[in-house]
Amino acid sequence: MYSGRMKNLFHALAVLALFVLQCGQAQAGLVSTDTVFKDARIIAATRAEVVSMLDTRAVADELIALGVEPALVKQRVANLTDAELLELQQGLQTLPAGGIGVVGAAVLVFLVLLVTDIAGLTDIFPFVVKD
Repeated sequence: MYSGRMKNLFHALAVLALFVLQCGQAQAGLVSTDTVFKDARIIAATRAEVVSMLDTRAVADELIALGVEPALVKQRVANLTDAELLELQQGLQTLPAGGIGVVGAAVLVFLVLLVTDIAGLTDIFPFVVKD
C-alpha cells in the first residue's frame, strides 16, 4: 500500500515523536560553591568512615570467610556512587554496637556488593551468572 520511502518516513516520524514525547523540560538552578564543597566534604568523610570500618580486623576476617578480598572491597567502596555510599553508611549506622555489629557490617557490605554485581554494575563474585 505504501512505498518503501513512505514507510521509512513514517518510521522516522514515529521514532522522533517518541523521543520528543519522552523528553521533559529541564529545570536549572544556581548552586552555590559552598553547597558543592559541603556535599563533597560530607561524601569524603562518609567514604573515609566506611573505609576505616573496613580496616578493622574483624571485618577483614569476616570478608575473607565470605570469600571476598578486603582490598577488593575497599576498591569497590571507592567506586561507589554517592547515593550507594550514603545508603551503605546509613545501614552501618543502624547496626547494633558490639561484635554482632561488626559481622553485620561485613554482611551488609557483602550484600551491597552482591546487589551491584547482580545489577551488572560490578563483577566481583564469580557465582553471579549474567545473561
